[in-house]
Amino acid sequence: MYALFFHVMASLAEMERQPTIERTSAGLEVARELGRKGSRKRQMTDSKIKSAKKYSSEEYRLVT
Repeated sequence: MYALFFHVMASLAEMERQPTIERTSAGLEVARELGRKGSRKRQMTDSKIKSAKKYSSEEYRLVT
């Protein structure tokens, strides 16, 4: 009885998989057309990176 239930659920999941793939592909295509790359925006600006490198140098270390 349980095997039949799981086979039916697996069939339903597989039927839903293809439309999900199509919608995802369509959304990514639209995003590319709008100039989006699909990754998060950078949180660290060049000045923040420079400052972090400065403070991680030997002269700012408290532990010797």
